[in-house]
Amino acid sequence: MTTTPFPAGYARLQEALGELPAEQRGTPFVAALAELAELQATRRASGGGFVILPEWAEIFDRHFPPVQP
Repeated sequence: MTTTPFPAGYARLQEALGELPAEQRGTPFVAALAELAELQATRRASGGGFVILPEWAEIFDRHFPPVQP
């Protein structure tokens, strides 16, 4: 059985959002969402398909990096 990085990335996203003060919660999320939307728009404009889950995980990792021990 293989595991996908998406659930771990999503969990880090939720954790990071919970740690931010209320007035700052949108900032990293908006940046990640904007990157995702731009990638999807570029992909669709070139006749490609949808952004796949591993790509979502890469975007989450950039904006909500894993905590290093």
